[in-house]
Amino acid sequence: PLLRAKLEPASTLLELTQLAAEHGDLAAWADVADEHRARTRQLLRADLESATSLHELTKLEAKHRKLGAWADVAEEYQARTLPLRLAEMESALVKLKSGEQVSWTTNHGIDLISIPSGSFQMGSDSGDSDEKPVHTVNLTKAFFLGKTEVTQAQWKAVMGSNPSSHTGDKLPVENVSWEDCIKFCEELTKREHASGALPTGWKYTLPTEAQWEYACRAGTNTKYSFGDSESGLGAYAWYDDNSGDETHSVGGKKANPWGLLDMHGNVYEWCLDWHGDYPSGSVTDPSGPNSAQSRVFRGGSYCNNAVYLRSAYRGFYTPGHRDDDVGFRLAMISTK
Repeated sequence: PLLRAKLEPASTLLELTQLAAEHGDLAAWADVADEHRARTRQLLRADLESATSLHELTKLEAKHRKLGAWADVAEEYQARTLPLRLAEMESALVKLKSGEQVSWTTNHGIDLISIPSGSFQMGSDSGDSDEKPVHTVNLTKAFFLGKTEVTQAQWKAVMGSNPSSHTGDKLPVENVSWEDCIKFCEELTKREHASGALPTGWKYTLPTEAQWEYACRAGTNTKYSFGDSESGLGAYAWYDDNSGDETHSVGGKKANPWGLLDMHGNVYEWCLDWHGDYPSGSVTDPSGPNSAQSRVFRGGSYCNNAVYLRSAYRGFYTPGHRDDDVGFRLAMISTK
């Protein structure tokens, strides 16, 4: 009777959630569990019906998907969001073809921005031997790239656990191998295809090394995306001079000219390619050697000095390697 008396006046999802948290361990909770779920389901449906935009629906899902009653309205949620997601993607593709920059957000809250097709000079004649020779790269397809590195909260939402050494929801996920990151991309693609959030003909993956450097440079030919001087690095990056020997929440520094954050520092970012020598001439849509022993990672990290944060610097390790300064950035590409 006391549980029912508390349940009766509860009129919001917050109140119902708090009741379950406070009393869900009581044996008598089983006697009111169905009633509690029905009340929760009713309020969830009301919220779904009042949501008029994809943004509102996505926020609802992120906020309430852990509730047991969410399973009762999941099909309604998908039915409401699918046409909106498809319309959003169609609009984005039209803008993309016209050269406009477009943003895209996954169902798990990962923000991506479009990177246009184009050409650039890859590598550095003044860097390490594997950065030479400087060569022309032509990228014929636009693609999407994460605005920041993937966070620990985003990783947990997809994979269910957090492998990171430095823990915090907004910190970049790290201590993940290249193989781990590929599994994340495959799982996210599968989920979002199944829910209709990701249209057919698109998938999530790691950026190629060429895509990564092209996006990092963002039209520049300097050591860093902001210029050649290391004195300006602290405004754009977490590295050994300012990090306090730890990772930091993503997005806390200045963006590069294309709006990407943390391309220099915080954690290294795995790329799709095997590591190998650069070609001597111009290449189109390169994806690296067919095989090798190591995969490439880019960008430098919180525990590196400025040299390792240069746009052209190439790090590499075996695909199974994990470290507390290595994470990744999500890419979305067309498979057509």
